[in-house]
Amino acid sequence: MNGFAVFAIAFVTSAATAVGTVYVSERTQWLRPPAAQRVAVPGLVGLTETDARTNLEAIGLKAIIAGREPNAEAAAGTVLRQSPEVGQLAEPGQAVSLTFALEVPKVPDVIGKTAEEATKALEAAGYKVKSGEPVHSDDRAEGLVVRQAPEAGGALGKQGEVTLVVSAGSSEVEVPKLLGQSLNNAKAAAEKAKLKLAVQWVRLAETPSYVVLRQIPNPGGKVPLESEVKVVINRDD
Repeated sequence: MNGFAVFAIAFVTSAATAVGTVYVSERTQWLRPPAAQRVAVPGLVGLTETDARTNLEAIGLKAIIAGREPNAEAAAGTVLRQSPEVGQLAEPGQAVSLTFALEVPKVPDVIGKTAEEATKALEAAGYKVKSGEPVHSDDRAEGLVVRQAPEAGGALGKQGEVTLVVSAGSSEVEVPKLLGQSLNNAKAAAEKAKLKLAVQWVRLAETPSYVVLRQIPNPGGKVPLESEVKVVINRDD
């Protein structure tokens, strides 16, 4: 066989091999499954956990819980945040991280309790307690809580501070009986009742001296704190 014939055979063989390689390559690509397409992450904020999971599973994604946080603005159990965010492309089977809302704790009602009782109740609920300036109250006895801030039922996270205002007692007091008492005893009784004593001196014969002969207002009446009680007292000098 001459050289030309050998060359021709080699050329044809090479060409056939090349064509076969291309065919096999194209055939292999045709048989290979197409690459899975990425999907856009849907918006999940505001959805319940069930709905969020359903929406993700419908497009081949899965949910993982990143955490749960107290939130006064979102409904408890709904999605607060997500990652990846809305519109980002994700691979099939990729996990989407979800943070859910928890209901914010409510401040318990401690009105009418003693300061000690109220403090124990609030601390047991996870709050800190601050004391406000006492105020006079005609409805609550001295030492009982008359106001709280935040008010009962208000939303407040754990370790939040609740201010308590207790009663300093009524703004009015009952006038004690001073008739027949010595001047010193009358002064002590008036001070105890948080009243002021105003003495009117008289000189009367055959009348006990330095004892209260008359008082205004009369015993048993109600007057504002620090009011003045006038007493008439005889002196013998």
